[in-house]
Amino acid sequence: MTAQPEDPTDTPQPPPPDAPAPAQPPKEPYPGFFSDMKRTGLTEEQAYAQAAKAQNQSNPVKSAKVGGVKNLLKPDGTPYAPWMVNVSPEYDPTVIKKRTDATGRLAADPQSAELSGVGLSWKMLGDELELRWATSAEDNNKGFVVYRRAAKSDQWHKICDFRDKPAELASKGPQGGSYSFLVTDAQPGSWVYRVSDCDLNNNVSDLAQLLVQIESEEDTRVQKIALIALLIILGLAVFIGLSLDPLSTT
Repeated sequence: MTAQPEDPTDTPQPPPPDAPAPAQPPKEPYPGFFSDMKRTGLTEEQAYAQAAKAQNQSNPVKSAKVGGVKNLLKPDGTPYAPWMVNVSPEYDPTVIKKRTDATGRLAADPQSAELSGVGLSWKMLGDELELRWATSAEDNNKGFVVYRRAAKSDQWHKICDFRDKPAELASKGPQGGSYSFLVTDAQPGSWVYRVSDCDLNNNVSDLAQLLVQIESEEDTRVQKIALIALLIILGLAVFIGLSLDPLSTT
């Protein structure tokens, strides 16, 4: 008997190299889901579709973030209200105002530095204002510069530096030290005082600044009068209370 040639269609052929990988069935929402779907009469494709639908419902696609330009505009690109025409809902970091004009240590947190002083303190000695600060190290430091500005102003004015008052403002060496400086022209009001250091290359770096509030003689007199009036009122209240108390004794 002559052997019949083997039909190539009867032999499984490997897929061509560029053939796409067969689609993977979706994950069953619960074990036995596909069997239950087939028992209801659904085809395999319909069961897969039901599984994919259930998976999408349990993992919905996250919507775009709330806010931004798109949330101010209708689908056709027009604003919802007239006042929204020139509204820019997003911040441009290139136009944000710089937080501080300080350099060096002060640049990190100027508001905290201005309120707490960061080691800088003050007190009044008669009509003069004494500033005090201390350092733990002063490598390459020549000395200090003292500045002042009004609390509501951005204009700094130099009061003195280590060249003018070397005894008070010249550096005490790499190990640092304690310093004090007298401001002889202190005026009533709210002022910000700043102390900066200057290195051997004449580079100035801001060290600390402090808000100083100096009361005028009139303010002090008004406070004294108010305190005396309060003490008088309290004394009268105590006297009246003792007079009306029938159990009080003299």
